[in-house]
Amino acid sequence: MDMDKFQAATIAELAATRYVLEQVGKIALLAAGLRAEHVTSMRESARMKLLCESYPGLENVWSDDLGAEIAESVSAILSNIEAAVAEAYRPAQPDPTTGT
Repeated sequence: MDMDKFQAATIAELAATRYVLEQVGKIALLAAGLRAEHVTSMRESARMKLLCESYPGLENVWSDDLGAEIAESVSAILSNIEAAVAEAYRPAQPDPTTGT
């Protein structure tokens, strides 16, 4: 599929927003002292809630698809935050060149 300049800019903007959101999410969870398991619970709860959402004005088939797409996107963002939080709590490995 060919993209025009607007579409490419929109995708870039969404990707940048998602990246910043993931970093802010990681910082917030670490500042609150929460662990990756908390994010797992958030992700599972969000998925269940979003799959049940309805979107007035859309036909049921489109509403279901939209809910699934949103749930998948939220799940992916929270999965990235979960991984970042787990990484932050992982014990530091010694530097092989200095031993520290």
